[in-house]
Amino acid sequence: MNILARTIIFKNLPASRNVGILRKLKFTLLQTCLLLLYNSLVLPYLHYCSIIWGCSPNKLKSLIVLQKKAVRIITKAEFRAHTTSLFKKYSLLKIIDICQFQIGFFIFKFTISKLPSMFNSYFTYTSSIHHYSAASCQNEDKTKKY
Repeated sequence: MNILARTIIFKNLPASRNVGILRKLKFTLLQTCLLLLYNSLVLPYLHYCSIIWGCSPNKLKSLIVLQKKAVRIITKAEFRAHTTSLFKKYSLLKIIDICQFQIGFFIFKFTISKLPSMFNSYFTYTSSIHHYSAASCQNEDKTKKY
């Protein structure tokens, strides 16, 4: 088992316990309280290292299922209820969206030079690779090759 898979499993265990806590409190607390508990007990485990996990649904399947369970518990929806509308209703990001947001934020921080210097060689401007203007390039700020 590789390190990535072990990390996802390691983070899944406490998050799974916390979803169990939500399930036990489902009938005693209001939705707003359940949502607050989700944000404090489950969401940090979904944010942790999500930029490293990447946005592959295959790698994140167990966390996706766990997050959907938590949202169904919060909304008191049925076991097989679709969750897309529930995520939208409560303005929650899916784990895939969290990954995409964190990757985008990382790239943004790189473009404004707010990352540690060790990341300076991670990306290359296309203008430094070839000397002609690429079709998608308008100026040097938009010419990052990822």
